[in-house]
Amino acid sequence: MSRPALRLAEPTAVTREVPGGRVSVAVAGRVPIDRLVRLAVDRRVVVLVPGARRVAGVDVLHAAARSPESDLDIVHLTAVGIGARYLEAVGGRAAASGWAPHEICCLVSEVERRMTSWVCGPRLPLGRARPELLPRRSAAVLGGGRWRVAASVSGIPDEMLERGLARGSSCLAALSGPGGRWADELLDGWRQAGAVAGRLDGGLARELSIRWTLELAVAPTLTASGLSTLREQLASAPRCGWCRLPVLGTACPRCAVERNPRAAKRSVNRSSVRMLLLFTRD
Repeated sequence: MSRPALRLAEPTAVTREVPGGRVSVAVAGRVPIDRLVRLAVDRRVVVLVPGARRVAGVDVLHAAARSPESDLDIVHLTAVGIGARYLEAVGGRAAASGWAPHEICCLVSEVERRMTSWVCGPRLPLGRARPELLPRRSAAVLGGGRWRVAASVSGIPDEMLERGLARGSSCLAALSGPGGRWADELLDGWRQAGAVAGRLDGGLARELSIRWTLELAVAPTLTASGLSTLREQLASAPRCGWCRLPVLGTACPRCAVERNPRAAKRSVNRSSVRMLLLFTRD
């Protein structure tokens, strides 16, 4: 998915309307929650909820998705910034090609699972470390659906870029806010190496409420023929027995709990206790 890399993942601020289509794709937070709820009354809407921070009003979205009058599908993302924008662009292109909402949800989840990202910023609020304990310039890496703290001076982003270019992946880089000479040189170096790079006025720095961010995202490149092939695989893929989403791998991208095993373990334990109390109550 180039040209080049969908104009740095087409950072729009409105709902991606599909001309003559049936499905719209939008990112919660960039599009007001109340507008998404109203839009879902007249057409199918796939909402991507970014994982940077809790979006105000997301509970309203979940309530609307349960309403029989609403055609709303929700995908919770771990990716942030330019990575989330790329996933929005992928979902928008699939919607323009006539994909159904459940197919778009599966596609976005599978692309995100194969995406790697590196983000750096002042006391970056990503990963498990407390921001006040982080150094002035900290970094985090997204891999396997989880953020982890990384050293800001390591060679992780250069290695990511090298491997991504060798595989023909879409490599996107963005600088949000004034990162200084160090960030400018890194961004220019990635551009010269082959990444699609740009400077954003707001971008991820605004989303995280910090002064600046430097990010690199490496994601699978999806051509028109590749999308067509994937849709054929989705049509023949088995369905999850719980949410009925197509399953391309070994686990359902919506119901799988592998992204946060500790939270999943707590959830399972609490559910087990509730069920035990329910069935042992006189």
